[in-house]
Amino acid sequence: MIYKYCIGLVLIVGLFSCADNAKKVKAQIKRNDSLDYFFQQANLDALPYKKKHLYADKALAIISKEANDSMNRVNYFKVANRYWNINAKEEYQITVKNIIKNAKTANDNVSLGKAYKYLGDYFSYKMNIDSAYLNFYNAEKISRKNLDYKNLIQCLLAKSDLQFLENDFIGSEKSCIEVMEYLKNGNDKENLCLVYSILGAVNENLGEIKKAKYYNEMSLELSKSKNISGTFQTVALNLNNLGCLYAKLGFHDKAISFYKKAIIQKNLFTERPDLYALIQENLAYSNLKLNVLNNLPNAFYNSLDIYYRYKNIVRIINCKSNISEYYSIMKDSTKAILVIKEAYFLAKEKNLQKEVVKCLKDLSVLDPTNAQKYFTEYNKINDSLQLAERRNRDKFARIEYETEELVTDKKNLLDEREKYLYTSFALLLLAIVFVVFGYYVLKNRQTQLEREQEQANAEIYQLMLEQSKKVEEGKQLEKKRISQELHDGVMGKLNSIRLNLFVLSRKTDPQTIQKCLTHINEIQDIEKEIRTIAFDLQKNVFSSTLDFEITVRNLFTSVENHSNINFNLHTGGNIKWDKINNKIKMQIYRILQEAIQNIDKYAEANSVNITMKKSKKTLVIAIEDDGKGFDEAKIQKGIGMKSMYTRAKEINAQIHIDSNPGAGTTIKLEVPV
Repeated sequence: MIYKYCIGLVLIVGLFSCADNAKKVKAQIKRNDSLDYFFQQANLDALPYKKKHLYADKALAIISKEANDSMNRVNYFKVANRYWNINAKEEYQITVKNIIKNAKTANDNVSLGKAYKYLGDYFSYKMNIDSAYLNFYNAEKISRKNLDYKNLIQCLLAKSDLQFLENDFIGSEKSCIEVMEYLKNGNDKENLCLVYSILGAVNENLGEIKKAKYYNEMSLELSKSKNISGTFQTVALNLNNLGCLYAKLGFHDKAISFYKKAIIQKNLFTERPDLYALIQENLAYSNLKLNVLNNLPNAFYNSLDIYYRYKNIVRIINCKSNISEYYSIMKDSTKAILVIKEAYFLAKEKNLQKEVVKCLKDLSVLDPTNAQKYFTEYNKINDSLQLAERRNRDKFARIEYETEELVTDKKNLLDEREKYLYTSFALLLLAIVFVVFGYYVLKNRQTQLEREQEQANAEIYQLMLEQSKKVEEGKQLEKKRISQELHDGVMGKLNSIRLNLFVLSRKTDPQTIQKCLTHINEIQDIEKEIRTIAFDLQKNVFSSTLDFEITVRNLFTSVENHSNINFNLHTGGNIKWDKINNKIKMQIYRILQEAIQNIDKYAEANSVNITMKKSKKTLVIAIEDDGKGFDEAKIQKGIGMKSMYTRAKEINAQIHIDSNPGAGTTIKLEVPV
């Protein structure tokens, strides 16, 4: 008799949840292809199933293309409700899973809790108890956190119903009592009516008949209230439950009176054909027990047809069992065995062990020939059922525990991952700090070495200038000495010879005269040559250009020795280097040295022309190469280039650098002297 209660409870919980979330469509339809129009058409009872399914599909197609906002998720719930109402349960499941995915993406916990409840309804319909309970439990947790008491009450009622189905009557009662705590200060008579109905069934199975009768009567009283919708036929359901209670006690007359009141409820067959079939079957069975056989077995078969229409396998099997009992009372054992075997094979096919046990028990009585075989199978399955029931008592607690354990493990993994990421980030940051610190240490060391090198180069240059000056002084002294020797010695002797020859030329004979004149001409030529040499040597004594230019040429030579660059130096000839301050010459030399080094390193040039000339009071030096050049806007000034500008500034000079990619580079230095 348990199934006479629980299947009705499962269906009514599912119907309550879907109806609560259905919204009224707009009265004014603006466009025939609008979303509201599709929702309205999908909900019309007058339309055939295919048409309603098509309109629900069209609504889903529109919603699927929209952004994942709150309104979009509301519309998804509407589509899910339409699929549920037209019994398209698989499409309902797919739609609800889409809602769960979108709700998680949007961090919408209200929609997520509601969607888990919807998915639990689907698994309840499929009699997948574990999955149904898990989804209801997830929905319950989220609803508690969100303070969504409406959804929380629905989840607790659904859990209670599942616990009842699995014979966890204490757990079912506990869930109902928690619901009553939430309802005690409100006016939600529909859910309170349902709670009393479940508590009535729970106490009946616990053997608490008085309590069962009390709760069923309380539920019946509430179901008559005007605040409760008649759509779900709660009055008929409670009258049926009271009838079942009296039938279980053996008071079939009393049970029949309740069944008759239940079956005449207005619109019962139209609104709840499943409940109508159940009441009709229960009424027929009580009449059978009282041997009132008119309208039998037709009443059973009428209920059976409705069960087949709704594919309610459990009710089909139980109804066939009642029909078999009828044929047994009528002494038609052949039909009785045939019908109960049909029920038996259907129960085995659907793996409904409780129904298999019931059918085996009936078969062992109806078919004495094979009674031993049936009884053996009955004992085997019954023992396994009892073991399963013992295991099932803690099943729901285990599901909750494992779910919480998974959540805890996930949180621990996330914490560990976060800790690992933070540690990795800290180590990476530390490594970057060390690298940057090391880079700056090396950079500072390099800068210091370059400064030391510059200082050393300056000292070397000064030594080179001094050495060059000493060498040049030696050369000038030697030139002067040679000039004096030529002038005072050779020229004196030659002059004496010329004079002597001039005296001899006084002779009048032509031959002597001709001979002397020849010697005189030769001596004059020698005298002119010597005077020219002496004049050139004496002129170089006062020239000071050689020291600086030689130093610059030596600089070119050092680069030419290891590269293919050809250097050309052009001077105006009007530069008096001895009049120019040594500090200026040193800075010019260092700028030339840096420029030549840069050309050697980066320019990829073949030739370099260096021009030095004096214009009024300004010394102009130009360095031109035919290298690859560079983009001045993009190039970053290095230490060398900055040094050139700094040196130019120290001698109040102006430096200009002109370069373009592929067009070489020109450096122009203007020094006031």
